[in-house]
Formats: sequence, C-alpha cells, structure tokens
Amino acid sequence: MLWTCIKKELLQMILTLKFQICLAVSIVLLGISMYVSTEQYVLTKATYDTEITAQQHGVNTALALDESELDELDYDLFVQTVFRKPTPLSIFCYGREGDFGSQVKMGIFPQTWILFAQPAGKTDISGSTFDFSETLKDTFEHIDLVFCIKILLSLMVIFLAFDLVSGERESDTLKMIHANHVSRLTVIMGKWLAGALIIGVVLLGMMLISLLYILLVKNIAFDSRIVACLAMLYTVSIVYLMLYYQLTLFISVNARTSKQVVIGMFIVWCIASYLAPILGIEIGKISSTVPSWNEIEQMNSETQIKYNEEATKDPTITGEQKLDIWNRRQVDYRNTIYSFLDRLRRQGHLANLLAMISPAHIYQVISERIAGTSVEDYEFFMDRARHELVSYWDMVYNNSYLSKTRNKSRMTIDRNVSMFDASQDNNRLSIRKTASSIVILMFPLVVVNGMLFLMSLIWYEHKPIII
Repeated sequence: MLWTCIKKELLQMILTLKFQICLAVSIVLLGISMYVSTEQYVLTKATYDTEITAQQHGVNTALALDESELDELDYDLFVQTVFRKPTPLSIFCYGREGDFGSQVKMGIFPQTWILFAQPAGKTDISGSTFDFSETLKDTFEHIDLVFCIKILLSLMVIFLAFDLVSGERESDTLKMIHANHVSRLTVIMGKWLAGALIIGVVLLGMMLISLLYILLVKNIAFDSRIVACLAMLYTVSIVYLMLYYQLTLFISVNARTSKQVVIGMFIVWCIASYLAPILGIEIGKISSTVPSWNEIEQMNSETQIKYNEEATKDPTITGEQKLDIWNRRQVDYRNTIYSFLDRLRRQGHLANLLAMISPAHIYQVISERIAGTSVEDYEFFMDRARHELVSYWDMVYNNSYLSKTRNKSRMTIDRNVSMFDASQDNNRLSIRKTASSIVILMFPLVVVNGMLFLMSLIWYEHKPIII
C-alpha cells in the first residue's frame, strides 16, 4: 500500500505543469551558471599557471648565474610569492574566492618579518553602514550551482509541495483515500518519500549534467578528493531542500486552503533565505565596527610621514640609527595590519553566528567549507604562506645566493619550486577537517528536519480530514 501511495504522488507531481515549468527553468539556469562559472575558473587557472611559470623562470635565471655574477643579482628574484591555487569546486560554489587575496609576496625585513596579503577585489571589506543595493549585489553576484539550489530550487520545492494535503482536502480526494482503509501514516509517508525521491533524482541529474559539461566540454580534470566533496555537497543539498519540503508539508497539513500555504511559505522563504542572513550580518557589522581598508591605508601613510621626519630632522644621525627607525616603522605597520585583521575576523565571526538563524546561510557556509572557498580556507592559506615563506628566507640566508663569500652550496631548483607551486592543492583545509565541521553545522538542519517530519505525522494523525 505504501508503494502505491508513493507511485500516486510521483505521477501527480511529475505530470503537473508546475513541475515541468520548474524543471525547465532549473535546466536553463543551470546551463547559464555552469557556463559562467567554468569560464571564470578557466581564466583564473590560466592566470595562476602564468604567474607560477614566471616565478619559476626567475628562479631558473638566478640559479644559472655564476658566482662572479651574484653581486649583480636582482634582489627581486628572491622576493618569492605563494600563490593560492584555484579549485575546480569553485565552479559549484564560488563562495569567498573573490573577497580575499590569492597570493602572498614576501619582503625580507630581518628584524620584523612583515608578511601580509592585501585583499584582492573588494578592498573595502568592513564598516557599519547598511547599503541594501550593495547587499543585493553581493547576493546575486555569483549565480553558481549552490545559488541555484539555495534560492531557486528551494522556492520550486515549495510550489511543488504546497497542495500535497490541503489540495486533496479541498478536492475531497482525502476522503476517498481513507475510505479505502489507507492509514494516515501510510499517506503521509508516501508523500514524504515521493518528495525525497523527486528532489534526489532532480538534484542528481543536475550535478551529473554539470560534471559531464565540465569534464567533456571544458576538459577540467577532477581527482578523488573533488568527487568526495561533490558527494558531500549532494547530501547536504538534499537535507537543505527537504527542510523546505517538510515545512511546506507541515503547513499544508494544518492549512484550510492551498492559498494559505503558498502565502505562508512565501513569507517564510523570504525571511529564511534572504532577510534573516542579511539582518544577521548587518547587526554583526554594526555591533562590532571595524575601520575600512582605506582608513587603515591613511593611518599607515601618516605613520610613514612621522618616521620619515624623525629620520631626516637630525643631519648627524647615523645609518645604523636610520635602520633602527625604519625597523620600528615596519613593526608599527605590522601591528596595525594584524590588529585590523584580528578585529575584522572577530566581526566576521559575530556576523556569521548571528546569520546562522537562517537555514540558507547554514547551507551556504557548509557549501563553502566543502568547496574550499570559505574564510577558514583563506586563513589556512595565510598560515601556510607565513610558515613556508619564513622557512624560505631562512634557507636563503643560509645559502650563497646573496653573497659570493659564503662557501655553502646553493639551493636546488626542485627544493625552491616545490615550496611555492601548490600543485597538490595543499593550501586548503583537509577533507577530514572539512567533514568534521560539516557534521557540526549540519546538526541543526537534521534536527529540524526530524522534528518537522514527526510533527507532520502527529498533526495529520489527529487532524480531521475536512477542516
């Protein structure tokens, strides 16, 4: 009897005009998003390859020099750069890729060890002023697969499920179903399983079409780690969409008419998918204000002027004293930058915590963690860059690059390049750390899904067939 109910629900959903329209719109938007996202990734990857090649050419030039030419060596050849390798998963979830720097250049200051990557793209990434137009632009700037699922498919799921119970109640279909001694548990289970099956198949089809386009048309290779991440993204997406499906089913059980379900769920969708994360982020920004990057630049310019005046006001000042002044200036610069980053990080964590009331925001955060395009991945990249660049300069000083009087052997080209060409994509969090954080973030979604399922069963069991 349960399988009969499932088949009935499947046929009713698939043969309706609303399902066919939703499916057609999803395919069109998927094609557009895949084309734009893959083109952007291909361009980013080409830029990365060019920069890596240029750096390797510079190192090759340095290693080809004779000992007699070392004094004339261009110092810039030793100012190495760590590049953040773009991930193919950014095609599916662009995340924060465009908000932060993708490379770190190391200048050598022996007394201070300054290391900082200036954000690329959106440089003014702080402040407490609410700008609705900018927020709207940020939301719709990257229409990738995760955006289509988070905004569009969630809305389509609502339109598929709004009349599951209320529609049959209005047409007296429920009376005929229960007149044939079909239990209420079987009816509600059939509707739930049919919805889960349709969501799973449609989502799987969309991801397979995307993969075929990427692999066959764009010839972008995927390794086992990326396949595992896509499997996790598929699972999380089903849980997220089922949340809206079950909420619509629950309201449909309790509503008198389908029109009430549509209006109620549209309001819930607007709040949960858009207003709640925006308000959470903006409240966090207002509660923990941070100066803009332009203000930090102004502060550093004023500090530079102050130290320049100190170094030039006394004509008898020695070169060693000037070096000490310069080093103090670098320390102040480093402290200003690190203080700014620390305050920005605290503001971001507060805003992110407040926005967690929205299932759409939770889904976005989980997707970014899976794709390796989250803030945490950027911080991991920065920590790795600091460690490797400090190690690099330590090796430079212990080899005969900068002085021909040293007798130690020079570094080999293999040792040098392996540090900066992140060909194994090891500048992102490991899949084990990613999976553990995903389990924690998914817990509230799974709990709410379970509660909605039980509430639908209990309410439908005790609701009269005709309200």
